[in-house]
Amino acid sequence: MDCIHWCKRKTDDEFTEISNSRFSFLTTGTPDQVKKLIPSAEDGLYSRFLFYVFSIPYEWRSTFTQEVGDSMDVILSKVGQLFYSKYKNDEERTFALTPAQGKKLDNTFENILEEIKKETPCEEAISVLFRHGLMTFKIAMIFSALESKDQKILCTDKVFDLSLKLISEVFLDNSLEQLKRMPKATVASPSKHKKLFDALPKEFNRKKAIDLAKEIGISQRSADGYLKTLQDQGKIIKQKHGLYIKFS
Repeated sequence: MDCIHWCKRKTDDEFTEISNSRFSFLTTGTPDQVKKLIPSAEDGLYSRFLFYVFSIPYEWRSTFTQEVGDSMDVILSKVGQLFYSKYKNDEERTFALTPAQGKKLDNTFENILEEIKKETPCEEAISVLFRHGLMTFKIAMIFSALESKDQKILCTDKVFDLSLKLISEVFLDNSLEQLKRMPKATVASPSKHKKLFDALPKEFNRKKAIDLAKEIGISQRSADGYLKTLQDQGKIIKQKHGLYIKFS
């Protein structure tokens, strides 16, 4: 699906243009390469991915071949075209879980949440859990749409149980395992926060504050939190159009 998509951010009315948007993103690599794509697990991006971490036995693979086949891009493009032509639907369709399925989903993830709070009480792990609960619903919706041509789709127990098992017993464990390898964002010291406040001009927007924070060595997440603290303390006031007024 090639298109131009405008994404409005919640902060400062910023807009980001995304060309050639896709419904999903798939990539492979080593666990350490994840850090180049997602430098920190604390910015919310990490929890939006499903991870599958595994090791493979080392073996020699022959470098000689008489035939050159299609690249993976070509193969996936052909599969995508076949998939689209078979399952496309121009009518609006709705999807829902049964009350029993919804209760089972809630109970499953509530129990996992209690385990995580005891063993790994960090915000990032809990964010991953919450996102994976939502992903369970989305995967069940996709499987159901492929299985049914009805305009109003009610999830079957077979599809729901498969989706719940995939997330709760496979992807969630892998995502939490990869999370352990992710770097933690550095918490800015009070002295750095003071430097940032002193560096802020009389009037500024969020982007200016973030840029100044980076120069001082403060992460974006920490800088956003500090701006919120300054607002609560009355040291800065947020005006319209994302502008802030600083009070010395």
